[in-house]
Amino acid sequence: MKKAIFRAQLFPVLLALLVSTVAAAVIFHMVLTEEKESELLAMAETFVHYYDAAADPDDQAAVLGEEDIRVTIIAADGTVLGDSEADRTEMDNHYDRPEIAAAREAGQAVTLRESATLGRTLVYAVAVTEDGTYLRLSQSVSAVTEDLLRMLPALVLGAALSLLVALVLAAGLTDGILLSVRSLSVSLGALKEGKTTPEPVTCPYPELQEMSSQITQLSGEIGAYLRQLEEQQQKTDYILDHLAEGFVLVNQEQEIQMMNRSARRQLGCGEEQIGQSLGRLLPNPRIIQNAKDAMLGQKAPPVDLRCRGRIYEVRFRPIQEETGDLKGKLILTLLDVTESRNSSRMRQEFFSNASHELKTPITAIQGNTELLCSGLPLTDEQRRELLDRIGAETQRMSMMISDIIMLSRLESGTLEREPEQVPFHKLVRECVHEWETPAAGRGVTIETRVEPVWLYASPQNLRELADNLISNAVKYNRPGGKVEISLTRRQAECILTVRNDGEPIPPEHQSRVFERFYRVDRGRSRSAGGTGLGLSIVKHVVDAMDGRISLESNRTLGTRFTIRLPIRRRENV
Repeated sequence: MKKAIFRAQLFPVLLALLVSTVAAAVIFHMVLTEEKESELLAMAETFVHYYDAAADPDDQAAVLGEEDIRVTIIAADGTVLGDSEADRTEMDNHYDRPEIAAAREAGQAVTLRESATLGRTLVYAVAVTEDGTYLRLSQSVSAVTEDLLRMLPALVLGAALSLLVALVLAAGLTDGILLSVRSLSVSLGALKEGKTTPEPVTCPYPELQEMSSQITQLSGEIGAYLRQLEEQQQKTDYILDHLAEGFVLVNQEQEIQMMNRSARRQLGCGEEQIGQSLGRLLPNPRIIQNAKDAMLGQKAPPVDLRCRGRIYEVRFRPIQEETGDLKGKLILTLLDVTESRNSSRMRQEFFSNASHELKTPITAIQGNTELLCSGLPLTDEQRRELLDRIGAETQRMSMMISDIIMLSRLESGTLEREPEQVPFHKLVRECVHEWETPAAGRGVTIETRVEPVWLYASPQNLRELADNLISNAVKYNRPGGKVEISLTRRQAECILTVRNDGEPIPPEHQSRVFERFYRVDRGRSRSAGGTGLGLSIVKHVVDAMDGRISLESNRTLGTRFTIRLPIRRRENV
């Protein structure tokens, strides 16, 4: 009997020692990992002081890297500039890496995750240089494991001593039946608390062993059922979080019960809104009233919500079906309709402006034509003057229609031909040559400084861009003024600047000069032959090429437009 009692006690003692040893190892591993993270972060901050932005990043990564520490240098846009272990040209953009995103917010970061490049778990430490470059140090978790292994003898010795003490104490216990019953009771308690895989209890008596087997079988069935429920919940959560539309579930008291990731992103909030009132999340009287109406079965039309510079259409759908505790609740969906609403507004403004702008030359043509046909005694000079006016207005209307068609095709993408390698410098020189004679007639001189630049783009789009900028610089210059044109290349982009000595554009108008039909001085623009669409065409071409355009205008400088276009070749487009 004593041997049976001893064996019944030995198993839980060994199990407890194993758990405590593993727990101690896990705690030591966590402590060592935290120390390694602190050490790597300190090294990263130290390396920041030695980083030279003018030197080759790949060489610096190789110099700073150690045998078990990998160094990666990453640009502010996520491009890998250098790596001490891998080929940076084969590495993906790191802009969305967790450690880079965290360092972008806090200036430094430490994370522990699996490397997508090396395929093993690493500790990452990131520090940011003054120019926004990220220095990332990483070390394999295996280095931490090696430190832990050196501590293993001490853990084993402590476990052995504990086992000895436990065996001495266990030898004094004689009530084996009570111990077995107590073990079964513990197993039942674990099952009650939700532990679906309790350790099986081995009893020396058949009656108790049968009870233990039934408990184990029951726990396995419960575990399988709970795992199935958990899998279904994970699928549902995944689908909701990856919907493009925002999803908000509220109860009859208009308290928020659930929000998906899109809704939190759209509304700029977190999970702390769960349990709060809908009015606190969306303080819009129409939304609150429509939510009440929808729950009462009344008509609740969608409501436009403007939030964080976007427009969302909020729709209401009450749950009337028998769906358990969901019945009577309300689903709100948020659809991003910003582009749709803006496109509708821009179309209305475009047709309104176009009809207004076309009406002016048509009226002038009609009036001059009526004068010619009225039978009034007109001299040949007067007739020629009227015909010249008709011709000028006809040409102006033709130019305006051509620009409208050009702008429409640019927006729809039907104008672009197949991209090709284009000598942009030759196109700029050709446009300058075309405008030299009109410029000379206005007393305007053109100075150019053009470097060879090749772009992989649509030749027609590039010609429209250069021609509109140069023509504006000539038309709106002062008599005797000068136009300066510069085309240079800096690293992976080309820079085109066009400056003139004309009247500066007032600051309050500078942000709107790229709008269709917008003119700072309508009378001067019409007399110069402008349609009000040239800069809008330029802006569309620059945006289509992922470029940037800027404007500087004052009495000292004059007016200068600067275009920055990325240089792409056929192989990397």
